[in-house]
Amino acid sequence: MYHADKINVPILLIHGDNDKVVQVSQSRDMYRKLDGLDKKVKYLEIDNGNHYLSNNQHRLMTFKAIDEFLSKNL
Repeated sequence: MYHADKINVPILLIHGDNDKVVQVSQSRDMYRKLDGLDKKVKYLEIDNGNHYLSNNQHRLMTFKAIDEFLSKNL
């Protein structure tokens, strides 16, 4: 986050709001920072999602977001 101004590629952030490994606030803060710098960023926060994408619906949401992001940015 401290070097967000140096980022010059599109960024996709995906985070579950029930992640016990990495605090969701880290992705929220990074998104706000990048967005505030007018960087190309997309953020998907998964309701009740954990760090490991244990829920099949969460995995499908993640794969769909990755597919859309890569289709737009490659």
